Amino acid sequence: MFWFDDGEPGYETWMGVPSMPKPNWSSPQLQQRMTDAPDSVAARWLHTGADSLTFLRELGGERLLIHAVRSGHEPVRLLLPVSAEALYGDAGALRPDGTGHLELPSDGPAFHVRTL
Repeated sequence: MFWFDDGEPGYETWMGVPSMPKPNWSSPQLQQRMTDAPDSVAARWLHTGADSLTFLRELGGERLLIHAVRSGHEPVRLLLPVSAEALYGDAGALRPDGTGHLELPSDGPAFHVRTL
């Protein structure tokens, strides 16, 4: 699950922080723990672009839609036939159109969090 070496502390560290081992993302064991475990910390990536990324974070009964933008871009359309209520970033709730798509804002830089 991690990159090991012969130096101290015995594994490669993330950004030189000894208490943070560098994950080996090609490890099937790590991939399984990050995505399938009941306490998974992973998110479902819904969109990645040159200037924006969008992911769904589900934990317990809470579902959050996160849209991070570094600069203005073309609007992102996601097939999500549910409403998204603003939690952080802007005041507007989103409603799906007639085809079941949500259109996320194209402003930037911005960070939007919505509940589903």
